[in-house]
Amino acid sequence: MLWLTKRIIFGQAKNENVKNLKDANKLESFMLLTLAILIIFFGFYPSPMIDTLSISVDNLILNYEQSLNEINLVKND
Repeated sequence: MLWLTKRIIFGQAKNENVKNLKDANKLESFMLLTLAILIIFFGFYPSPMIDTLSISVDNLILNYEQSLNEINLVKND
């Protein structure tokens, strides 16, 4: 595994297609930076995401419980 890592990171590219690859352009770097900032922000302050998701999850649970109650009513009849 270390041999593979050493070859990938420090080795010379032998394939011509790999040699011609370019580094990330400005748009790709901007997108990566934006995602990194969002990940760090929600890592330290997850409340906005959790609050938003809890509304949907609560609604999903309510629908599930209603469906179970309807199924139980049909079975009991």
